[in-house]
Amino acid sequence: NIEKEKPVFYLDPIDGTTNFVHGFPFVAGSLAYYVKNSAEIGIVYNPIMEELFTAEKSKGAFLNGKAIKVSSTDKMINSLIGTGFPYSIVEREDNEVIIQRLRNILENSRGVRRAGSAALDLCYTAKGVFDGYYESGLNPWDVAAGKLILEEAGGCVSSISGGEYDFSDSWIVGSNGLIHDDLIGKINIS
Repeated sequence: NIEKEKPVFYLDPIDGTTNFVHGFPFVAGSLAYYVKNSAEIGIVYNPIMEELFTAEKSKGAFLNGKAIKVSSTDKMINSLIGTGFPYSIVEREDNEVIIQRLRNILENSRGVRRAGSAALDLCYTAKGVFDGYYESGLNPWDVAAGKLILEEAGGCVSSISGGEYDFSDSWIVGSNGLIHDDLIGKINIS
């Protein structure tokens, strides 16, 4: 219900809260600045691993001040895919659908990783560690900064249908752009 014409900050002080509680180092603070529903600045910081991802609209993406770019992997079978699962049982799909979707990705990629921080998953796709990423059940503050960072690194972000991603979408799909359509095809379960 945010007024889309006004400037908005999206802040997630601890993305990967469960990881933080358990001492798993994949946690980050995330901050994004949007004007008229358009990302202007994105910042994601993992203080444990000392990784500072930044992006400014039309100025590229950076990790600790050095430019980053998405991977050049052009075949799904050679890709590493990041994902996540909703915490709330209410938001979860039937477990069989989750398993079928995961099986589709596992059978058509090098592997799948579930790290527990949507912001960092998008940033790791931006720096070319992951070739693609998908997840559902997220909030705007989970993905607002990472989305800009991935796009500024040359990546692609969409809804599960392949259309423009909107914070009201239940799914986000991000990739290097080269495997995007194939990734969407594998996660869409009929």
